[in-house]
Amino acid sequence: MGWGMRLVWRVVGVLAFALLWFWWATAALASDQPMTFRYMAPEDRLHALALGTAWTIYADGVIGTNTPKQAEQLIEQLHIPPWSVVYLNSPGGNLFSGMELGRVFRKHEFYTDVGVHSGPKSYDNSPGICMSACTLAYLGGKFRYLVKGSTYGVHRFFLSGADNDSVGSADALAVGQIFSAAIMDYIREMGADPALLNEMTKAGETEINILSSARLEQLGVVNNGTGKTVWTIESLGNPTPVMYLKGERDTQFGLNKFMIYCDGVKKVLHVVFDPQGRAGEVTTMHAISLMLDNDTIKIGDHVVAGPVDSNGWINTLFELNKQLIDRLLAAKSVGVVFQYSYEAPFFLGFQGMDFTDGRAKLEGLLSRCK
Repeated sequence: MGWGMRLVWRVVGVLAFALLWFWWATAALASDQPMTFRYMAPEDRLHALALGTAWTIYADGVIGTNTPKQAEQLIEQLHIPPWSVVYLNSPGGNLFSGMELGRVFRKHEFYTDVGVHSGPKSYDNSPGICMSACTLAYLGGKFRYLVKGSTYGVHRFFLSGADNDSVGSADALAVGQIFSAAIMDYIREMGADPALLNEMTKAGETEINILSSARLEQLGVVNNGTGKTVWTIESLGNPTPVMYLKGERDTQFGLNKFMIYCDGVKKVLHVVFDPQGRAGEVTTMHAISLMLDNDTIKIGDHVVAGPVDSNGWINTLFELNKQLIDRLLAAKSVGVVFQYSYEAPFFLGFQGMDFTDGRAKLEGLLSRCK
């Protein structure tokens, strides 16, 4: 066997050994009861009207090498629909199986939470725990929530001192780098902040780093039904393209789009959102406000088209004057809401889109307009 193949097999052996050890270390944190899945179909839910066809799934126990396959089989056999909610309660388990389980959740567009079932209804939940490999599985949720009082704890993966000696320090370092790269790629894939990996390294060999709800939200681990807003500069039309700024955000209530066009003469704001089946109501709402941070700015008299229902999506265009542009350039978040009257308590629309990156791109767009 050549030197190259010997090195490959040595690394494979080290990885297998390290993975086995990691499985033992995380499972030893609590009971070794393997993960089980319980579920409730919408017929069992008092709030089925609010959540549509979504199911509730309770996943309790240690994540084993076969857990992702079990979850996939359950979903396929029962035809569990997208947007179902998985409540995790687990001390951890197999590192790579945790990531694979998370990918199963993401594939089926599930939401995740941490908690245990504590009553006859699916919404009777009590705080749970999500530790170690469970924290990676949790990231698979398209939207991620945290039952108040639940615990989300991370720690670094490691080899014991004796194990380090048996495989050699160089090989142990190589294993650590491979594990770190795999976890980092997964965290990015799931849309969380890679700084989460740094939180894992803060805990010692026998410690768990319990992250606060505020820190989890800061890292994008908990997003409470709202995805990250992505801002891009794009163009539309030929032979003279029109440049525009587009902000797009996915939420549990559908997509939100906030776009600003510039044709060298006019600046136009175009908003699009999913009214959740209430498009007919929104088209009769002409008290419209631009939401900038905590300020409400009436813009009903700036409408140039809409609101109209386009295949279930609300589209509305507004002409922006200098005063509105200046307010946008100072804003950290944006949104638009629609009401029957400005005094009405009921509204539809969206708000709170992070405009930090959008504001910088808007400045660039405006300089091109000139």
